[in-house]
Amino acid sequence: MLHARGATIADPFTADQDLPPAHNLVQQLGGRYLLCCIREAQLGDLLKGPNDRRWASPTPYSPDEVFTHLAPLFQAERRDFFIMLAPSRLTNVSGPRWVKDGFGIEYILNDGFTPEAIVGIPPGADRGAVKWELRVW
Repeated sequence: MLHARGATIADPFTADQDLPPAHNLVQQLGGRYLLCCIREAQLGDLLKGPNDRRWASPTPYSPDEVFTHLAPLFQAERRDFFIMLAPSRLTNVSGPRWVKDGFGIEYILNDGFTPEAIVGIPPGADRGAVKWELRVW
């Protein structure tokens, strides 16, 4: 899908700092969202939008597949939840890249993301009361 839309997927051994910027991210993803898998311990912590580096994938995975396809940090902790991010509202994104020690594709959100990038939060809503994490079944 990404190749057909003009994206070049970097080698899995490409260092984070050597990844090119993700130009035309909306076009590359063809209407798909980026998904950020999260641990249960992180529920509610990302409502204001983290400003640290995050990894996201355009492909949904079950909690069991996350470990083999995305090779996340904190291997002992399951990712039973995810958030959907609108690519049009993301800035400073690098990638895509094949996941090292995994089978999936990842993008790096170098500056994290803002609350406005989270799909499903209506404009003007009381963000503290909105539950936006989605559980993977």
